[in-house]
Amino acid sequence: MAEIINLQAYRARQNQTLCASDIVSREIGVDYIDGLAEQVETMLDTAAQNDRFAHTVALTAGRYAAMQLFQLHGRAQTLSFFEDCFQTVELCDDLLHQMDDEV
Repeated sequence: MAEIINLQAYRARQNQTLCASDIVSREIGVDYIDGLAEQVETMLDTAAQNDRFAHTVALTAGRYAAMQLFQLHGRAQTLSFFEDCFQTVELCDDLLHQMDDEV
């Protein structure tokens, strides 16, 4: 995981990074972003199918997401995003438990 980072190349890449709110071109629109998100989720789900690697996939994806979001949006927005994710999972779990109790 440790590697030497060429700061000039890193800064150049950071200046070229697009985020969804920056996209105004019709060529790269909502459909493209949705499709890309679906492809990434499918790839992660496929990689995580093997129980031995599910934990590794989750940690790697989470680390990548945390680092990229922090670089693009800062600490507060990144933490807020992950908090929203946790709340969504908790709500889904609660709903599933309610459905199980009703059956």
